[in-house]
Amino acid sequence: MVGMAYMTSARRISSWLCLNDYHQLNYALTLGGRYFWHKSWGVQAQLLLNPGSGQEYLYDGKVLGFNQVEVSLGSIDGNFSAGIVYRCSIGNWDIQPSFGIGITGFSETGYSSYLKHEGTNDVDFFVLEMEKDKRNAFSITPGIQLLYHLPKRVCLYAGVSYIVTAGSSYGEYTLHNLYTLELRERQRVEDKYVDAFHFSLGLGFRLF
Repeated sequence: MVGMAYMTSARRISSWLCLNDYHQLNYALTLGGRYFWHKSWGVQAQLLLNPGSGQEYLYDGKVLGFNQVEVSLGSIDGNFSAGIVYRCSIGNWDIQPSFGIGITGFSETGYSSYLKHEGTNDVDFFVLEMEKDKRNAFSITPGIQLLYHLPKRVCLYAGVSYIVTAGSSYGEYTLHNLYTLELRERQRVEDKYVDAFHFSLGLGFRLF
C-alpha cells in the first residue's frame, strides 16, 4: 500500500481564479531495491508510478457571480530516485534512513470553462494552458523505513519520505467574452511543481 499527500499550497491566478490541490491523496505503485556492501551502509533505487494522474478539465457552465473558481494543480506522474541508505539493526528490527536524488515527472495541466455571470446572459470563456514539455524536474527524497524480518527472507516494512522538487511550469491564462470574443484578461502563469509526502506499507523480500 503506497500513497502520496501533496503539500504545496494553493496559488491565486486572479481575483476569482485559484490553482488549488484536489489531489489530497493519491495511491501509487512503488518498485525498489537496496544493496548493502557493509553491515550498516548501502545504496538504493526506487521507481514510483502514479496511475491515477492525468490531465483534467474542470467546470462547464460554472456560475461565477461572487463565487471563486478553483482548478487543480498538476499531479506527480512518477519519480525515480537513487541514493544512499544507512541500516541500524536491533534484533529482528531494522531502521533505515535514506537520502536519494532523482527526477520527478508531472502531468500536463490544462483547463477550460464557460462562465455564466449570475443574473445576466453574459458568458465568458477562460482557458488555462500550461507547457506540455519541461514537465520533468530535479528532486531530492529524504526518508526513513522501519522493517521487521520474518522467516524465509521476508520482511514487513513501513516507510515515509518527502519528495522535494525544484522548478516551475509556465503557461498562459486568458478570459474572452464568448459572443464578442473580446479579450478581457490575459496573463502569464507560473505553476510551481508540487512537493509530496510519500508513505508506504507492505512486504519486502531479501534475495541474499
